[in-house]
Amino acid sequence: MDYVEIIIDRDHTYQLDTSRKRTLPAGWTGRVAKDVADDVESSENGRIVTPEPAPKPKRKRAVKPKAKAKPKAAETSASAPGVTNANPDGTDPDASNA
Repeated sequence: MDYVEIIIDRDHTYQLDTSRKRTLPAGWTGRVAKDVADDVESSENGRIVTPEPAPKPKRKRAVKPKAKAKPKAAETSASAPGVTNANPDGTDPDASNA
């Protein structure tokens, strides 16, 4: 079933089924079935609103993420701050004492 947007200018009552009616008050705006909208227009109680086409979104160019800077190579000398991989006499602590 197709639905359309309407605006009611004067109260309009229509039959929902054999036992129920619906009244749309003046000033009401909303979507109804196409046959109800046609009935509203033919009785001059309202009008079908033609929706304006939605504006097309502007396409944005894809931006490549910048590559992360490579970390600088760590200094490997025993004199580097925070490096404690040698004994005070300069010998390797992991070397066996044979």
